[in-house]
Amino acid sequence: MRFKELQATLGKLIVERAQLELGTTRTINGKKVRRVASDSLRKGLSFSSNGKIVKFNTNQAYGGFIHYGVNGTKKKWGSPFSYKSGTKPIPLEGIVEWMRRKGIRPRNKAGGFQKQGAKKVEIGGYIVSTQEAGLAFAIGKKIKENGIAPLPYYDLAIGQVFRTQKALIDKAVKKDIELQINFD
Repeated sequence: MRFKELQATLGKLIVERAQLELGTTRTINGKKVRRVASDSLRKGLSFSSNGKIVKFNTNQAYGGFIHYGVNGTKKKWGSPFSYKSGTKPIPLEGIVEWMRRKGIRPRNKAGGFQKQGAKKVEIGGYIVSTQEAGLAFAIGKKIKENGIAPLPYYDLAIGQVFRTQKALIDKAVKKDIELQINFD
């Protein structure tokens, strides 16, 4: 195996492992979470190589926010991204879409699901009850305060692939290195 073949093989393995990392259920702040709702981030992972550089990317704009996390107004994750205090709230369209995908509905004091109120509002093309809109606003407020915990899916994948494929890497590098001794 030559260097170019090694790049392609490692690129594929790293993307596959990153997809597994995104689909894994983890415990974050004492709660079990799975970071995929629509699967579009997981399916959108890709790589490309140019010379000696292998680049990993995703076709989803929010991929970096999941990878590096987002600092909240009260809780910091050491991320380059931050919610600022005093700015407008998080757009509710994404939260309503996520609530629909996950089947999250408002509950009453007894713990049962609330009946849908007669009043409806439109949020990002979705017609929702005022209770659902209130829940979406509360979730958005909590996300802004606590931020988003990082899930460095590519970093985890690269580390795991490099640990398990050491022999393959050594073999390919040895083929591409030529040693010469000159006593001229």
